[in-house]
Amino acid sequence: MRAALTDIQALTANGKRAFQTDRIAQQAVAYNLAVLGEAARALSPELHERPPEVPWRDVIDQRNVVVHEYHRLDLDADATGVPTDRARMGPSRRRSSPHTCA
Repeated sequence: MRAALTDIQALTANGKRAFQTDRIAQQAVAYNLAVLGEAARALSPELHERPPEVPWRDVIDQRNVVVHEYHRLDLDADATGVPTDRARMGPSRRRSSPHTCA
């Protein structure tokens, strides 16, 4: 998950205007949103409670839009509706499985 967040941050670091004109970056962000949502969906209910400020349901729902309703995807939205701030995703934790942190 950390790798996907880092990639999204890097792909959007040059600002909204640059992102809007870079189709490859847009596709890469969409892919990483799908990765984030799939990883979030696989987390245990206990991990969904920590940290409580992470909108896990929104992350999972965004994945569903990317994968199943891509025509609704709005990559112009600020931060694409997903928290890309690693601090919001919680402090570094030991990996409990290869699917919880990447």
